[in-house]
Amino acid sequence: MLPDSLFAQENSKGLLELPAAVPWNQVEFLYLDPPWHFRVRSKKGLSRSAENHYPTLGMKDIAALPVYDLLAKNAWAWCWTTEPLLEETYEIVKKWGLKVKTFALTWVKTTKTGKWHVGTGYYTRANPEMCLFITKGKGLRRQSKAVRELLIAPLGKHSAKPYEAYSRIMRITEGEGWLEKNSYQWDHLYLELFARNYFAGWLSAGLDLPAPGMGQDIRNVLSRG
Repeated sequence: MLPDSLFAQENSKGLLELPAAVPWNQVEFLYLDPPWHFRVRSKKGLSRSAENHYPTLGMKDIAALPVYDLLAKNAWAWCWTTEPLLEETYEIVKKWGLKVKTFALTWVKTTKTGKWHVGTGYYTRANPEMCLFITKGKGLRRQSKAVRELLIAPLGKHSAKPYEAYSRIMRITEGEGWLEKNSYQWDHLYLELFARNYFAGWLSAGLDLPAPGMGQDIRNVLSRG
């Protein structure tokens, strides 16, 4: 379990709301969970879709985000996606000017009682969700060789990702002793887009951030006028 202090706003670099505050060409590590629009086949499917929980973005809008210009010359990014959208996600990463290297994480979902979660699906009943490992330039040097792809964790609120994902990112970027560092002062610049949590030492931007100060639409934050 990660300590609650990691998710306190006062320990983060703060809420990113204004285009003037965007650290263009400086972000070394980017974490994002885009609000994918997924076309369902029936009205029944709408009750389970993302649109029923939060505003989504179409593929063109996500592809148009200036992700390349956010990142430093050499950088890593982690991007969540789902199996039905995998092909589109690869195409979007190419339009960002970046490269998919592998799956960084494959999240196998359980229930709160520890049983396997049984999801929806048009062919087989889905479970896993994956996070792509993406690079710009030559990438960076990993600080731990012990970080595993397989992540088994319980399902939370709709589309919320496991807190353990943060820990795995920090282990591979800062090293296994990352939690012992003083005052959450990391060696690199981190940014989370479409964030639902603040995380210590990271910049955060997203509509669903907790109070105080709900975030803005990412497209407005990343607007260059």
